[in-house]
Amino acid sequence: LDALSRSGALALADAELHVIVCATHAFDKSITDTLVVDNVDPILKAERASLIIATTLHDDKTALDIVQPKKLPSLAKSSPFLLPAATSSEGEKKTPSPKPKKLSSQLIERVTQI
Repeated sequence: LDALSRSGALALADAELHVIVCATHAFDKSITDTLVVDNVDPILKAERASLIIATTLHDDKTALDIVQPKKLPSLAKSSPFLLPAATSSEGEKKTPSPKPKKLSSQLIERVTQI
């Protein structure tokens, strides 16, 4: 972008910038061993990682905003930590924890919860 605008010398009127984020997911074992031996659904793990990345990139959105409403029960069962807790055990409303300042530290924190 710097080269295209000659370091800002050329004005870019009515321009859009699109950023594409690519991610891969690696498993310790083969897909068959993950399914049969570990009894773990690899698609859930990949979906969880994608949702963590999406909520991190879209800082103002939560999993509730991104996931289709009909998929929320499944998400609540497989990854409850991705959904905000509405109330505490005493019935008081919980205040959401502040988001970390750095994007990379937030992503690392969420991925380590997987």
